[in-house]
Amino acid sequence: MQQYPELLTLLKFLRKEGRFRYVASGSLLGITLKKSTSIPLSSIEIVRMYQLDFEEFLIANSINSTVIEYLRECLITERSPISSIHERLLDLFKKYLLVGGMPDAVHEFLESQNIVKIRDIQNAIHELYELDAGKYDEEHRLKIKRIYEMIPSNMENKKKRLFFNAIEGKKARASNFLEEIDYLTNSGISLEVQSNTDPTFPLIQSSRKIS
Repeated sequence: MQQYPELLTLLKFLRKEGRFRYVASGSLLGITLKKSTSIPLSSIEIVRMYQLDFEEFLIANSINSTVIEYLRECLITERSPISSIHERLLDLFKKYLLVGGMPDAVHEFLESQNIVKIRDIQNAIHELYELDAGKYDEEHRLKIKRIYEMIPSNMENKKKRLFFNAIEGKKARASNFLEEIDYLTNSGISLEVQSNTDPTFPLIQSSRKIS
């Protein structure tokens, strides 16, 4: 869809016909919608897709809703689950840390549980995201690529923050990378986290972004 944003307007008229239901997708659709000057309000429903969380991973591995609800009750009442369930879920949690929540990787895990094949899928997804970042904007693509490559190492850092001087030297500031950060969050490649060192109401007024 990001290649032909004018189709967004066309969808409005196609919807009025009522003959079919349409689904439009795109890896950079968040960017397209933000830049579009003609969004058919009330004619489209935006659905953001994310990777599977741990609960969805459990469901994919045939853990039924009764067990999940039991675990939720254990959490609320602060009591330990029975050992057999605890051991089973702990084993799945360790596997979730390796597999992650990308649908193709989870599917391969369910089919073969071959970690080599799963790693190949993860590497392919990583490269495709990098290609998406590279084709967005000639002027900013090197910064986008550099920030993207730094995400894994920053996640391992205790502070889990992006240090901009690692991109362009000591004089680099966050304000120099607003467009690049905006791209990474709006495209869904990275998630924005709000930091709040003074949790007073309303929270939004005392929060600041951490990329």
